[in-house]
Amino acid sequence: MIAPQAATLFLGQTQSFAATVSGTSNAAVTWQVNGIAGGNSTVGQVSSAGLYTAPGTMPTPASVTLTATSAADATASASVIVSIHDDISVTVTPPSATVPASGAQIFTATIAASGNPSAGVIWSVNGIPGGDSIVGTISQISSAGLGGTASYTAPAAPPSPATVTITAASVANA
Repeated sequence: MIAPQAATLFLGQTQSFAATVSGTSNAAVTWQVNGIAGGNSTVGQVSSAGLYTAPGTMPTPASVTLTATSAADATASASVIVSIHDDISVTVTPPSATVPASGAQIFTATIAASGNPSAGVIWSVNGIPGGDSIVGTISQISSAGLGGTASYTAPAAPPSPATVTITAASVANA
């Protein structure tokens, strides 16, 4: 038996689970996440004491199965479903800018979230990661904290239309 019998966690959050083994004096268990002993960075990790840490990026599907198997009898096990959620929001500042041909502009992305999601962002211009010579290019110059700072360089000739969209997408959940 595992307690609690279910959990909902944000990315990177932890939850302690306790396994109870009956019918034997050996109360030891081994833990698995989605059939992987101890788990991994994709599905989350569980310690030998039952402390589960949700992954920093959203798994597919957004739930995992945590299983405790009796060390005394490998056919005796219990499982619980852990649902993974995120409440990530990304804000880019400044929200708009006027940049001359071949000019540059610094943008900052800030991530707000519960838990401890992967903190990075992927920058794009008009949906093109890193941009290109037609719409301009953007490259990350700092990744301090949750988010990062990037420098946009406008193309030598204005694109048509002359407005582009700079996007910072969360690495944890695009």
